[in-house]
Amino acid sequence: MRHMRPLERLILALEAFLAIGAFAGAWALIGDRNGGDNVDMTLLEGTPFDSYLVPGIALLVLNGVFPAAVVMLALRGHALAWPGHVAVGAVLMTWIAVQVAFIGYASLLQPFFFAYGAAITVLGAIGFARETHARLHLPGAGGHGWLAG
Repeated sequence: MRHMRPLERLILALEAFLAIGAFAGAWALIGDRNGGDNVDMTLLEGTPFDSYLVPGIALLVLNGVFPAAVVMLALRGHALAWPGHVAVGAVLMTWIAVQVAFIGYASLLQPFFFAYGAAITVLGAIGFARETHARLHLPGAGGHGWLAG
């Protein structure tokens, strides 16, 4: 495996945790989509959904499969990994904003995961800037300033 900087290891850990949590959450929503021990059907009142099937599938794809795919790109050193990290964070923040718009503020997890998405976005943007500066051989990428890694 190639050498990874601490920033890369951190963002991969954040995204792996996000993906694992999304897989578990999607499993619960899809498996118990019409109410039961794991889901509260009253949260769907006023939304276009009559079950948790579509939200569960969306959770699985957007916050499970997508971050996992970006992790795989990063492990392979693919050029799209850093922009992918930025997108993962943006998708998570959008997910939470849409969730709050549909069901309202329902949990402390909502601001936590919004901040989590913001952190991934910022870390991804820093990594993307570092990589871009290094590839273009711009000043600031060789160990000096905030882009040093």
